[in-house]
Amino acid sequence: MKNRASVLALAALAVAFPVSADGDQEIEFSAVVKRTSGVGWGTVANALNPHCSDIDNQGQFAGDNTRLYSYELRQGHTQTQVQQVLTSMVAAGTLVYGEANYTAHAVNGQTGSLWVSDVGIGAAQYHDQYAGQLLGLTAAHNFTLGQGVTIAVLDSGVDPTHEAVRGPHSVFQWDFVGNDANPLDEGDGIDNDNDGVTDDGVGHGTYVTSLIRLVAPQARLMHLRVLDDEGRADAFTVAEAIDSAVAHGAQVINVSASTGFNSAALAEAVAHANQAGVIVISAMGNDNVAVPLALEYPAALAESFAICATGHADTKAEFSNWGTAADFSAPGASLVSAGGVYSPTTSVLGAVPGEGYAHWNGTSLSVAFMSGAAALIRSQYPTLPSAEIPAPLVPDFVMGRLSQSAVSIDALNPSYVGGLGVGRANVAAATLLGAPAPIVGDIDHDGFITSSDLLFILAGWGPCQDDACVGDLDGNAVVDGLDLSRLFSQW
Repeated sequence: MKNRASVLALAALAVAFPVSADGDQEIEFSAVVKRTSGVGWGTVANALNPHCSDIDNQGQFAGDNTRLYSYELRQGHTQTQVQQVLTSMVAAGTLVYGEANYTAHAVNGQTGSLWVSDVGIGAAQYHDQYAGQLLGLTAAHNFTLGQGVTIAVLDSGVDPTHEAVRGPHSVFQWDFVGNDANPLDEGDGIDNDNDGVTDDGVGHGTYVTSLIRLVAPQARLMHLRVLDDEGRADAFTVAEAIDSAVAHGAQVINVSASTGFNSAALAEAVAHANQAGVIVISAMGNDNVAVPLALEYPAALAESFAICATGHADTKAEFSNWGTAADFSAPGASLVSAGGVYSPTTSVLGAVPGEGYAHWNGTSLSVAFMSGAAALIRSQYPTLPSAEIPAPLVPDFVMGRLSQSAVSIDALNPSYVGGLGVGRANVAAATLLGAPAPIVGDIDHDGFITSSDLLFILAGWGPCQDDACVGDLDGNAVVDGLDLSRLFSQW
């Protein structure tokens, strides 16, 4: 896996010189601050007040230690003066950090941000696509289906009615764009970013979700919408969603949004997730350049696992970034003939809103496959963390199983040796390194379904209050007769 020291050095360089091939920019009239313990938020507001008015809290981490503020500049004052105040407060020890907020973006492919739909693509082709064959999903599913693991999907939301995305879900779901508990993957019919394409971010979250489901069909999914219908986000929202995912029990976090700015808040959220034993997986980016010529965060962070995209022949996708920050490669490319025709047998196929399926390209698709793979392996070790493997070591332990079993693709990619991570993931081989995951209903993980598991069902009867509701076997946020029936069917 990635050289953590070299990645930290790159990240330090990027603090002074943020680089983004996708054009991420500073967002005006906003500030991200983390107060030092014991310092009141009023102190922060008072320090900003000479330059700012209408200072409003727009969002905060779960523990309220980090906030995003919006403000208006007083006449004759500048954002540079605001940043100077924050910098001086950091130097004085009042703040841990203070920074501007930056834009972020969906990690789409280079064929355009819209998915490509073809007649003749359906559920059969989706279930039998080349990516599943290369990953060895059929064999892996004899050991685990991802049961008992929660994956947070940070994307553009989801169409929950699609057959390819239905399944167990987390009690907690949230739309950070609409600020409600219904993170739908839908547009408003307006070209809000004036790029000539309407709602060009719609579909991404549903597509990514379907790929995760393909790999880990019994994992619980926690949908956290961070991308709007044009595929836009910001660094703080991505950080806030990661922090929220950890607070609500996610064990794997799939990050489909990226920023070219090395945000302290984003770095803090990823580091916190790592310390809590949560696996963060993100995309290397789609600019066909080597890191550090372009840096995508959180992929460039030491605690995040960064994924490159490859195609059906295990060669680097023409759009995929590469470099020493990469940890793994996974399928993410769809083959297009000279005439512009996609081949279902050499393309990545996923669900799109409505009832359809389509082709797409991008390292975010590779991230989806790896998030599902991480969930499969994580489900084989339900008692982690443990005394032998404490929480901060869980991410490297789980991803280490995938690293041990990865297929070397250097010979097929002589121009990118050392830049595509340890190789292309082989999930079937990785699952062989552990025992089969406990079957659904084996709540106490003793290898059997007995009266002790029944007691968990009865003790938790009724609506679930949080994601610790272990008796909710079907993921509908209620422990009821359906869960009881499922347990007895496995008795």
